[in-house]
Amino acid sequence: FGGRSGGCVALLGIAKLLLGLVLGSSLIGIMEKFPVGVLGALLLFAGIELAMAARDMNTKGDAFVMLVCTAVSLGSNAAIGFVAGIVLYLVLWMRNYGRVKPSASGR
Repeated sequence: FGGRSGGCVALLGIAKLLLGLVLGSSLIGIMEKFPVGVLGALLLFAGIELAMAARDMNTKGDAFVMLVCTAVSLGSNAAIGFVAGIVLYLVLWMRNYGRVKPSASGR
């Protein structure tokens, strides 16, 4: 069920962008008619679905980046949290880049 590649996410983003550009302010009127409880429930389930991504974390570093990104996003806004996550990931990646993993042949 659902998309199998990143292309469907790109198509969804393009569709939402076009919808916002075409409908403009009338879309805001439609959104204002939604009950807050319904939007809250949708947000809750979307958050649970995103939190389930933690199951795919391979290392403690990945989990740490996710937690820092979440904390910064909650403390400020999503854009700053996103940038903090990217910067932290790059710092951890550069720190680990110099470490050489031993090969199977022992050399």
